[in-house]
Amino acid sequence: MSSKYFVFCCLLFALLGCGSYGVAGDPADWGVLWEGMEPDEKSFYLLGYRDGLQMSTVGAKHGFEISSLGHSDVVVAAAVSDLYRDGRNSVIPINLMVIVAKDRLDGVDVREALRRFRRGVD
Repeated sequence: MSSKYFVFCCLLFALLGCGSYGVAGDPADWGVLWEGMEPDEKSFYLLGYRDGLQMSTVGAKHGFEISSLGHSDVVVAAAVSDLYRDGRNSVIPINLMVIVAKDRLDGVDVREALRRFRRGVD
């Protein structure tokens, strides 16, 4: 891994560790963060996401296959970008948006999940 991606990953994890609120207490704009990433940075995020699923019970709870979201990174990234085009979704953290995008790609009606996540209820 190049130092550029190492620094990016460190900064991303630090930002994600701050929760869904910025330093001043304002809701973070996750859509702006996502759209500011280069395609390869989105792929690295999704790679880390899959690795995390392998080591968590969240993966089993949501029925994810180990090491797979069931779709290519390009397809999942495009679905996440599409969901963030609706400004109301910008308060939804990226990790939750990946779940919504996967469900949407699998043909699930995600409207209720989006409403819940916008309110911060998980």
